[in-house]
Amino acid sequence: MNRLVRQSSLIDASITFPPRQPDLQEVCPMRRVLRLGRTAVVLAVFVVLAVGVHFLHAFQVTRNASVLKDLAEQAQQQADEAKKAGDADKADKSLAKAADYLGRYLGFHPDDPDVLARYSLLLNELAKSPLQKGRAFFVLEKAVRLDPARDDVRRKLVDLAVSIHRTLDAREHLKILLEASPDDAELEYQMGRCEETDGHFADAKTDYEDSIHDGPRRVDAYVRLASLLRRRGDNLVAKDGKKGVKRYGDPKEVMEDMVAAAGPESAEARLARSHYLREVGLFADAIKDVEAAWKLAPEDVEVLLASADVKMEKGDLKGARTDLQAGLAAHPQEVRLRLALAALALREGDSTAAVDQLHAARETLGAAPDADALWNVANLFIDAGKPEEARELIGKMNAGGPSAAADFLKARLDFVDGKFGPAAALLEDRRKQLAASPELARETDRLLGLCYERLGNPDQQLAAFRRAAERDPSWLPGRLGQASALLAAGRASDEALGEYRALVGRAPEARLQAIRLLILRNLRSPGKPDWTEADALVKDASDGERKAAGFRLVEANLLAAEGRLDDAWKKLDAAAAADPKEVRYRIVQADLADFEERQKKKPPLTAREVLGKAEAETGDGVDLRLARAARFAIHPNAAKRLSALEEAADAFDAADRARLFAGLAEAHVRAGDLDGAVALLGQARNLSKDDVAVRVRLFDLMLRSFGPPAAAVSKDERDKQAATLQAIVDDVRGIEGADGVAWRYCEASLLIFQAQNGDKAGLKDARALLAEVGKRRPGWSRPPLLEGEVEELDGDADGAAAKYRQAIDLGDRRPEVLRVTARLLASRRRYDEAKQVLEKVGDAPADGDLGRLDAEVSLLNRDPKEHVRELLERAEKAAADSKDYNDPLWLGQMYLATGDKAKAEAAFRRAVALNAAAPEARVSLVVLLAGAGEKDKARAELDKAAAALPADKAAGVLAVGYEALGQRDKAEEQYLSLIKTRPD
Repeated sequence: MNRLVRQSSLIDASITFPPRQPDLQEVCPMRRVLRLGRTAVVLAVFVVLAVGVHFLHAFQVTRNASVLKDLAEQAQQQADEAKKAGDADKADKSLAKAADYLGRYLGFHPDDPDVLARYSLLLNELAKSPLQKGRAFFVLEKAVRLDPARDDVRRKLVDLAVSIHRTLDAREHLKILLEASPDDAELEYQMGRCEETDGHFADAKTDYEDSIHDGPRRVDAYVRLASLLRRRGDNLVAKDGKKGVKRYGDPKEVMEDMVAAAGPESAEARLARSHYLREVGLFADAIKDVEAAWKLAPEDVEVLLASADVKMEKGDLKGARTDLQAGLAAHPQEVRLRLALAALALREGDSTAAVDQLHAARETLGAAPDADALWNVANLFIDAGKPEEARELIGKMNAGGPSAAADFLKARLDFVDGKFGPAAALLEDRRKQLAASPELARETDRLLGLCYERLGNPDQQLAAFRRAAERDPSWLPGRLGQASALLAAGRASDEALGEYRALVGRAPEARLQAIRLLILRNLRSPGKPDWTEADALVKDASDGERKAAGFRLVEANLLAAEGRLDDAWKKLDAAAAADPKEVRYRIVQADLADFEERQKKKPPLTAREVLGKAEAETGDGVDLRLARAARFAIHPNAAKRLSALEEAADAFDAADRARLFAGLAEAHVRAGDLDGAVALLGQARNLSKDDVAVRVRLFDLMLRSFGPPAAAVSKDERDKQAATLQAIVDDVRGIEGADGVAWRYCEASLLIFQAQNGDKAGLKDARALLAEVGKRRPGWSRPPLLEGEVEELDGDADGAAAKYRQAIDLGDRRPEVLRVTARLLASRRRYDEAKQVLEKVGDAPADGDLGRLDAEVSLLNRDPKEHVRELLERAEKAAADSKDYNDPLWLGQMYLATGDKAKAEAAFRRAVALNAAAPEARVSLVVLLAGAGEKDKARAELDKAAAALPADKAAGVLAVGYEALGQRDKAEEQYLSLIKTRPD
């Protein structure tokens, strides 16, 4: 038969029909009949052959399909044997073959429900990547459509749908399953997971409670319920559920019921409760549960991992390694044990050992690794400083299709590379997809918070950490990040203090920050300090905490703040003896020495002696140089002394040099040397490829160093200045990315600088940029401050004052801002508002320029004379040692305005004594004497002015003085002389 089929195929392929030629047979009927008969026979033969081929093909298909099913069964058996032998790689390969055979079988019989069900279950078991899981989901769904009675397949479909966050699909199938099995604890648990993922927390709570009721030994339902109550308990509204089911409100009660229901032999329940206890800060109780679990199941992987984890937290790294190595000996294919050993090695600073463990973990994963396992290994490769290895694994994660989890790792790599802007942009773009996983969602917000911290955007930093803390209020990194961000954003320190208080039992850092904030609060408090809480926090610290340098420093600062200076010195001496390479102890002692000298006390050593001792103990270092710089900045020969601190900076690495130059730049600013500060910040910029703060500070100082607006600078020079500033703007934008805030602020500042120098074309763009900055950083005072400058350039004084006041309300209390705002309000005769601004400086009026301004506004506001006089006396006391003639000159003018001519005369005479060549001081004295009727004294002062001053300056003083004396002819003569010498 086969031979005949092959021959017929050859015949069919070779037959050709030449053009038809008429012949005599056509005219003969008999011959036509004979011809037709032969044709019918041929056709019949062909029909028979075609039918035969069809049935032969059907037979072959059936036989081939049967063979494929048999091959799939054999591959399945091989997979089962490999699993029993512990060969996961071989098992996966055999399962893949079985799936391939079944897939080919379905090509012949696509609607075979039993085989489709088997095939879908195999795909589900093999699915590693998101793309594979998606394919398995659709095949499982087709299988249940073909055979709705296959509840086993539907359950697998639900499990997969929940794992890939297709919660709407999962809920639909769960409803069908629950109709048939309304008391199934597993189904109720899965429904709770769906509701929780979708934010229906009250419904999730009810489902978990129903699951516990119907399956009281299900540990996972208790764990989910306790976590939900801990995170969302205050916002859950009770929902109707099954009758007779216990409803919970306290997560602790949930955990106790779990342990009781699971029985005393359940290591799983003990372990689950230990996780809860650690999260709520009951670390000692958590350790007891872990130890109990270890006794029950000493070789269980989960128990060994938990035991190692608590030992690492206690600082028992050796014990942690022992547990992990024991686990690895019993479970050599368990990747998590190798990852834990890698994390332990990283904590010990042994990156080589960590990388070795990660390589072994990667090999253990096999040819078809699970996406989650790949993620964990890649994540630790980043921690170990092996970005290329991480990128290779990220590529494998994306091989099955784009992955949000892989993009998170890409963002981590960008962060490590200093690309904070691109990292933040990628995370913001993928945040919605990453939110499907609670663990990745909180890690995403945490990494975003760190990005915004490095980008100098505390508002967005706080928003990111707030989201992380709201997702899981028990998650320590999120809570600590939120507290830190509160301080960075300049928000109420009481809120930050509350956060740190709540975390004291869980993180040493929280105790230190709480003590620091309590010290600041007491020092700023107008009343009597209360050190009770701070002292208690110190007293309750563990022995391990007390050994840390940070704790010793905070304790010494607390003693100093309490006025126990001798105890603070002794505490720091003991700390330095125990840890002689820690320079910060001596730096704090130098601060104490400065403080005591300001209090007119004699310290055990001067600051200079302390810092010399520090150098002898610890050697040269950046911290030591910066401590000296802070003191040199106020020295008469500051520039030379500060320059010496730059010498031999090449001995430090790039990061330390950048920190040194940035710190020295601030010392030069305090010393009044802006050019020196700009030069140093330029070096710091070159050394730090990703530091936005250094670049913004450099930009601001450059603007100041370029001089006041409309100064005598050529257009070419101004263009060069603008080009220099624009280069910094572009640099900052390159770091931040298009969505950045700092570059927008700098760009707007540059446009305002150009407008102040005559080119107002960019003011509209400046307004738009500042509006965008304000949206992105609503708590930042700089945008309204610059908007105030724009309003002034547009001639809107009231609008400018409003913007300046907004900046002050947002926390900008710099003297120059208060001064400009108060003067602007006073010029608009809004004296009450000017007084309110000046009150922002603190509980007492400021000395110096702000103090003088306060007195001026009070005088103009017609405040009680006693108040004005008190302000003047305060200002006079502040200026008692001043060598600047302007201080007594101002005092004389103010005393004269209040009618106190005697004090005014004394002040003017002091101004003349301080600067005999100052014409305004002599003029003020002469006018005062002439107005008081003491003309002889006035003439005597005029004679002294004529002798002491240059001709041009003397003419001005004499002109005003003669006019005050009523000698108009002489005054006119001096005015004409002045015009000749100074015609402009």
